Amino acid sequence: MQLLASSDKCYGCAACSNVCPKKCIEMRNNEYGEVRPVVDLSSCVSCGQCTKICAALKEPSLFEPLDIYAMTIRDKNHKKGCASGGAARLFYEEALANDAVVFGCDFDENYILRMRSASEIKEIEGFRSSKYTFCRMDQCYNEIKDLLQRNIHVLFIGSSCQVYALKCFLGNNQNGLLTVDLICHGVPPEGYFYEYLKHQSSLLDKKIEKIKFREDEKNEDFRLRLYSKKTCIYDIYAREDLFFTGYVNYAIFEERCYNCPFANLKRISDISIGDWWGPSQLPVSKSSLILVNSKQGQEFIRTIMLHSDALFELHTLQEAIKYNEQLRGASPLPTQYFEMRKYYKENGFMMTSKKYIQPYIKSYHQKIRNQKIRRLVLFPFRVLRKIKRGW
Repeated sequence: MQLLASSDKCYGCAACSNVCPKKCIEMRNNEYGEVRPVVDLSSCVSCGQCTKICAALKEPSLFEPLDIYAMTIRDKNHKKGCASGGAARLFYEEALANDAVVFGCDFDENYILRMRSASEIKEIEGFRSSKYTFCRMDQCYNEIKDLLQRNIHVLFIGSSCQVYALKCFLGNNQNGLLTVDLICHGVPPEGYFYEYLKHQSSLLDKKIEKIKFREDEKNEDFRLRLYSKKTCIYDIYAREDLFFTGYVNYAIFEERCYNCPFANLKRISDISIGDWWGPSQLPVSKSSLILVNSKQGQEFIRTIMLHSDALFELHTLQEAIKYNEQLRGASPLPTQYFEMRKYYKENGFMMTSKKYIQPYIKSYHQKIRNQKIRRLVLFPFRVLRKIKRGW
């Protein structure tokens, strides 16, 4: 008897675990490192609640954006630590100023990324910056349901599938909820990053206490930095690190991510946010892309515009699609994907990454070498052209 979606379709969202009246559904890592529900059929009473709210068994209703902006926080000190324009930070601050409870992703002490709540500014520090791995929802569903029943407003920022799962769980009881989804390329299984960090911790002989995938310092983007006791103990460009290289080459996502129903311009949330990569008149190098998808989202953004230290620049649907590939479709499935998964099942992530991800790094280094050789070869000709122009 199949109560829930198959493993390749499952979002790992844990809504089924939250709704089960007998608490007989546990979220565990499967042989591919993915978090999936395991049902104790001896305790199951076949009430059907898990099947009823399973997001992977439903067809989502999506809607096209009403407004599109590039946006950035004006003050550099206020923006510090934000991955792009700082949209999520502004949203959290605005919601908390109006006595809402906010939800975001943060690593726990065991390198597991989890969704948690915050009701004060000082509690959102861990939400800042991008995190490129699977996030557990844990018991957030029932916590949010309880808050809404007590007429406490909630701001939820997560992936599109997490937002959809939350909406499926709540049904029609969504009064006071504002949802924001991240424009996502895909997520690696939890087991991949967990094993990778355990390996790094052992290799560096340090306890890793802080993880950053992106920085705003000197506009250096997409570097993996690991910290121990506030000291950076590992700092490397994305395309030279085994885990990060797998991510930026779309090689290590969960299988479902390559058929993501949310990877298009039509959205599931009140607001969608990501990076703005297109041309802009904003006086900064990095901005956020904001897709405003509902009337409730419009009202929230208008409030932000009135009260916040932010600059907004209006753009078009065509520009949003042109400069953000994830609005044009899901990430492409790598040719060796299923072979790699099978290898991981038997050998773990580190051996798998050395066999399947290391070639990407070698290719990157070869590309850099070729560029240097090309510059050296062309250098005399550039000098001659400059001399001729001088004549």
